[in-house]
Amino acid sequence: MTDTWLLAVDKSGLPGKFKAWIYQHSILPCLLWPLLVYEVPITIIEGFERKISQFLRRWLGLPRSLSSTALFGHNTKLQLLLSSLEEEFKVIRAREVLLYRDSADNKVSSAGVEIRTGRKWCTQDAVEWAEGNRKINGVQPYCGSVWTETERVQLCNALTCSNGSRHPTEKEMKGCFLL
Repeated sequence: MTDTWLLAVDKSGLPGKFKAWIYQHSILPCLLWPLLVYEVPITIIEGFERKISQFLRRWLGLPRSLSSTALFGHNTKLQLLLSSLEEEFKVIRAREVLLYRDSADNKVSSAGVEIRTGRKWCTQDAVEWAEGNRKINGVQPYCGSVWTETERVQLCNALTCSNGSRHPTEKEMKGCFLL
């Protein structure tokens, strides 16, 4: 499915920046729903990510040696504002863990639903680790702030919200998985 969409966009004859826009605003959202519904290991997502990165580099005229951090990073000199499929996958899986665990319905929260993402990355462990660091560090971000690299790492470890609640915003969770 991913290859078909990417090839169709590649053969469209549009300029590269429009192709990248189509990836960001059309292909990526269409890929995320099945990844949320079905149990997909992170290694499959990494394979998709490699294929997507190849197309994006070609469309944008970037060298093949450009790293994924430079391509998808938001704290680099080259800010393309593109979202990584792997980053988005981790965010939606972490949100799913929080949704089940912190549900207002006692039957849902006590069901012990396990989110499986393969052996390489465990969603539950990542969320617990981030919450443990939040309790230790006590970092509370505030709106409109400019973060240094050290503060960003503390924010990522904290996984806390701008409004002080325990559910992080999408922007804060994405920053945590860009490492």
